[in-house]
Amino acid sequence: MKDDHRHWEALGLYGGFETYIQQKKEPVQYDPEIRRAWLKETIARHKAEKEGRQPATRGPATTPSRPPASSCRELLRSMPLGFDPGAAGDMEAVYQFEIGGGEEFTAHLRIGGGKCTFHEGPADRPGVIIRSPADVWMGISRGEIDGRQAFMAGKYKVEGDLSLLMKLGSLFRN
Repeated sequence: MKDDHRHWEALGLYGGFETYIQQKKEPVQYDPEIRRAWLKETIARHKAEKEGRQPATRGPATTPSRPPASSCRELLRSMPLGFDPGAAGDMEAVYQFEIGGGEEFTAHLRIGGGKCTFHEGPADRPGVIIRSPADVWMGISRGEIDGRQAFMAGKYKVEGDLSLLMKLGSLFRN
């Protein structure tokens, strides 16, 4: 038992998990308004399902004036066309997408100054990284797959500020 204690102490387990992994956990900042909106939407959806009604769903992220994207890269490249600067306000953020599942690429969207721009390749310091198979992200963008449910089911992964992920749908016009 005494040897176990020395071993654990040598590994840094008694100094806490942060000491053990030799990293500091950064507190994640989130927008309380986004959280409230998400909770309100979730409660309304569950209430509708409980009453046997079809819950309201968001439409596809593409506008009717342009044809739907045929690939995930094309979808991400066209996202700045549907960007809503009013919804973004003074927001500054970088969304990095690491797409797999037959369409392998990394790209990012940079939002700031009321504009959204598409860039090939990884970002220097993304606020959020979204790792998804192309078909999953295309399904979410078309409204065929519920993004929140897909995330909870592990169909795609997110690293970084989850509040940015929550705000993504409101930044682009349907």
